[in-house]
Amino acid sequence: MRLAILTRDDAARVITGATGRSAWAANAANLAIGIPVLIEYLLERGLGSALWAPLGILVVMLGLAIAAALRPRPWMVATFLGAGAIGAITYQLAVISAVPSASSDALFLLNRPAVSLVLVAAGATTWLVGLAWILAGFAVSMGVTIVVAVVVGIPPTPGYGPVLVLTIYVVSYIVLASIQVTARRRIPNFDRLEEETHRTRLEEDLRSKVTAAVHDTLLNDLAIVMNAPDRLDSRVTDRLRQDLDTLTSADWLTASSEVTVDGDDSVLRNQLVMLMSDLQWRGLTVQITGSGTGIYRLAPETATALV
Repeated sequence: MRLAILTRDDAARVITGATGRSAWAANAANLAIGIPVLIEYLLERGLGSALWAPLGILVVMLGLAIAAALRPRPWMVATFLGAGAIGAITYQLAVISAVPSASSDALFLLNRPAVSLVLVAAGATTWLVGLAWILAGFAVSMGVTIVVAVVVGIPPTPGYGPVLVLTIYVVSYIVLASIQVTARRRIPNFDRLEEETHRTRLEEDLRSKVTAAVHDTLLNDLAIVMNAPDRLDSRVTDRLRQDLDTLTSADWLTASSEVTVDGDDSVLRNQLVMLMSDLQWRGLTVQITGSGTGIYRLAPETATALV
């Protein structure tokens, strides 16, 4: 019984893809946490009227993050980065406009969209692709921070969130890459082993066919020649020529266990199956056996006579 297992490369892609999906899960969680924090921060200061714009941006980005997690395609991730960058800039400007001191005492709140821009991955199948998307997201996040700082007229303050997330996933992908390299060195290549096993099986089959050809053809022909009179008749001569043609054409090297009837092996097989079915309906048990290494060529009239 053969067990269906993933190849080494497929398993590596599955693990890498799972790492990418974990980034999207953390992305959604980051935005979801930011919603109650934003509501509490503004309501405590009596700024409920300023709540709706930044809150709407967080909700829209959360929806985009969930959509990208469900369909982690490059175009979807690029859409999230583009729309998210605009949303993050608008979000930070709205919060700072309502509470000017937020740029210094509420970096955790301001950085929610910026952190989400780092937590992206386009269904990465290799650690290198996943790392590239994380770095691209971090670059977009830093661009958001710089744009907001220029508009507001304050020094850029990216905060620890984006840098911390970047560090965690860079280390994760590098560790994953090192594990895959180590696994390639220690774990045998099962695809190569299967190819070698298949080649060995073909070689064994070829030796069996050679043995069968020598035994069933050459020895029989030699026996005919040894026991024939001084002059071979036309029937024996045709038989020997047919055997020589068969062996020199090398058809027997690729011959299967199926019987061939003038180039069509389905005629005799179908007739035999129909005959078996008819006899089985009459209560008889029918079995057809034969050698799997022989060569069987029948003329149509011979196949009909056999049936």
